[in-house]
Amino acid sequence: MGAGFSAVFPHRLNGTEIAAMAEKLAGSSLPVLIGHIKEIQYNNPHVSCSWCWEREQRYTRESNYTKKNLFDSIEEELECRGTLLLKGPAGIDLLFSRHMCELQTGSRWVYVLSNPEYRESIRAVCCEIAGVLDAQFAVYMADSCCASDYLYDEHSMEYYLSSLHKRFGPPAKSLDVLLLTQERTRSSEGYFIDFFQQRD
Repeated sequence: MGAGFSAVFPHRLNGTEIAAMAEKLAGSSLPVLIGHIKEIQYNNPHVSCSWCWEREQRYTRESNYTKKNLFDSIEEELECRGTLLLKGPAGIDLLFSRHMCELQTGSRWVYVLSNPEYRESIRAVCCEIAGVLDAQFAVYMADSCCASDYLYDEHSMEYYLSSLHKRFGPPAKSLDVLLLTQERTRSSEGYFIDFFQQRD
């Protein structure tokens, strides 16, 4: 199937601010994100849904053995579990830890690298999400490089960047460099840091 595209952002949101993210995104006026979602849903109506948290649930005797949330609130669940997944429309998910957020779009890594128009569209989506998270940059890489593991292990962005540097060396100078590496070696290794304040 191939590796998927992953974008990881730092954030300093508290539990209450993270808990409000589903409602914030549902009521937001992020034109690039909304346009991206509509385009995907037009061609794939089966991926239509609204922003909602994937909560841990269990069957309880008190609820007549129907499923009930294991935790009373998003904040409590994040505190106990360390991560929470916000599922969105068009297959877009946001995985939150206390320090980082990973955007998963369902897009193939090689497609993002090799299709300039789509690549710029995804970068614009990431720029808008960075604005919501108050992040200055995002790290792009293939999901086969296990970015999610760093969130599940509750590492900081500093630790994540240090680990990437140890594994792959410095970040690629451009996404075109990663495309050339992909074509030459058939490997999805390497990463790129997109600094949004420097974009045109």
